[in-house]
Amino acid sequence: AGKWHQGAAEIATPYARGFQKAFYLQDGGASHFADAAGQTSTAPVATYYDEGTQVSALPENFYSSEFYVNKVMDYLDQRESDDARPFFGYLAFTAPHWPLQVPDAWLDRFAGVYDEGWETIRANRIESAKVLGLIPEDASIPPFPAALGSWSDLDAEQRQKEARRMELYAAMIAYMDAQLGRLVA
Repeated sequence: AGKWHQGAAEIATPYARGFQKAFYLQDGGASHFADAAGQTSTAPVATYYDEGTQVSALPENFYSSEFYVNKVMDYLDQRESDDARPFFGYLAFTAPHWPLQVPDAWLDRFAGVYDEGWETIRANRIESAKVLGLIPEDASIPPFPAALGSWSDLDAEQRQKEARRMELYAAMIAYMDAQLGRLVA
């Protein structure tokens, strides 16, 4: 279940690759909600398939990460209890691909966390990794990528916009992780 993005040819479908059940987004990305908005003007509506049939409308409460996990859980529940054959499930989240969207309850989950800027956050994370023993204490911080520019070079509006992007990205990852937790629990 999830993002497939292997092409539209019959030979590229999950069924041609050995899957018996599949709910998938054929495109590279889309809205994470029921509107199924595509990412380009040439593909204004995302192409989803369920069990080989193109989906005309997604459920009203659709959010990609949750729905994909629900599908995989349904597939597991549909197995016969005495079926000893191995089961291979493939779950490909579209999160945190653009657009940056999360359910309303998660919109402010990371509010303010990224306000200090990417350079400070990066340095703090490296120091935390040293304290945890994940990297050597004498490890030096590699040069910051010049292409990203300095946080201090951004004006207040740009900093606010970039901090918000990081908040939403983090919320998408956390929500995805929570959904994956439901599957493995």
